Amino acid sequence: MKTKHGKRLKVRFVLAAAVALAAIGSPGPAAATPSPGAGLTPGGLAGVDWQLDDSGSSGAVNHLSFPFTVEQDSGRTPYYWAQQFYFANGELGYTGVQPGGGGRFLFSVFGSGPTTTDAQCSDGADGGAGVSCAVSLAYTKGQTYRLLVDHTSGTTWAGTVLNASTGARTHIGSWSVPGSWGSLQASGNGFVEYYAAASSCQAVPLGAAVFGDVSSSDAGPGTSTAGEAYGTCKGLTPVTYTAVSGGLRVTTGR
Repeated sequence: MKTKHGKRLKVRFVLAAAVALAAIGSPGPAAATPSPGAGLTPGGLAGVDWQLDDSGSSGAVNHLSFPFTVEQDSGRTPYYWAQQFYFANGELGYTGVQPGGGGRFLFSVFGSGPTTTDAQCSDGADGGAGVSCAVSLAYTKGQTYRLLVDHTSGTTWAGTVLNASTGARTHIGSWSVPGSWGSLQASGNGFVEYYAAASSCQAVPLGAAVFGDVSSSDAGPGTSTAGEAYGTCKGLTPVTYTAVSGGLRVTTGR
């Protein structure tokens, strides 16, 4: 598949912490050069690619399902596991899970034009234009949760957490985008981020989550595949990709 690990996407990776930090009140990411014993904020650690199998379809993609299974969170540390999705005009959003604060699920969109009237959302994203939504929800390690992105009506989109075992649904938030943005593209990227301070890149604690294979009721099944390590701690914080049944396990830290 054609990946989108370009400059614009990597900026989103680094800035993605802003929503998380606003949600739990942690300090913002630092652009520190890693050195033993020096305090820094590692930020983005690893990328993931996803693509729907029917990527050549001319039909609109209006629904996406991103399964996540957190396997190791090292005592609810400030990790963020997320998948990004793109509108036809290139603007993007993301949805993901954070273990910090007891468990939070996020659903945000970037760029000028989005609006919201949802009580679980607020204006602004990553310190710029957009809308950020979040809901506190305790999760169980080893349990799969599907993060749903759905076009509901008009130009409005909603984010939902679906417990894959119980079927319980939890609303994350909703926002509307300009009509010119169109529907969603059939491929995108995800990331793993450590958004709080660490004494060094080598001190990032162990985290592991399975990015399940993406699917869509519009375009059928898809896959999640390994991207690459990146960011301030590339080569210093361990990153391991392991193909598993139904997805990709990404293990970071030690």
